[in-house]
Amino acid sequence: MRSFDVIVVGAGLAGMFAGALSARRGMRTLVIARGNGGTHLSTGCVGIHSYGDDGQPLEHWDEWKATPSEGHPYAQLSPDDLHHTHRTFVEMCERAGYPMHSRPGENFLLPTSAGAIRAPAFAPDTMTAGDVRLPGDIVLASLFGLRDFYPSLAAANLSLRPGLAGRVSVVELPLPDAPFRRDAYATDLALLFDDADYRSRIS
Repeated sequence: MRSFDVIVVGAGLAGMFAGALSARRGMRTLVIARGNGGTHLSTGCVGIHSYGDDGQPLEHWDEWKATPSEGHPYAQLSPDDLHHTHRTFVEMCERAGYPMHSRPGENFLLPTSAGAIRAPAFAPDTMTAGDVRLPGDIVLASLFGLRDFYPSLAAANLSLRPGLAGRVSVVELPLPDAPFRRDAYATDLALLFDDADYRSRIS
């Protein structure tokens, strides 16, 4: 029977990171999980501290309270600990061929499919250009066959946010090689758009 130095229960993002980190440090590591893990269900972005007490997105993830409430995970960490973890996560993703972009201490402000704003600390290539603080117009694509995405509703909700009125519009975007004779799923399109060559064909 094999023995392990570390056993991680759960394949959410925290469990996968803990397992990968312990394995990198030379420990015999076992990750135990049932069903799909966090990589199947997440948005593709990762947050550290995304929202304030008022529920509004934070521009800086290190705006967390200097003295977090007792029992909160951040109460066990110093800002230096968080910045070290931040650098390690970026390095691991780069080595795995899925680079995640970040700005030390700063969140991205990205529109959601419903026209709200999420504030992740890490985001992939295909999302960082959507930061609503960048100058210029925000154009939402209506993708033929994609279920459960209503760009006109998202555009209307985004336009209600301060500074975004008049900057948001919707266009029809034809997609070569999209699924044929069935509805498209978000994972179908994500796999296509992860390819830089495919993105260049669209733009």
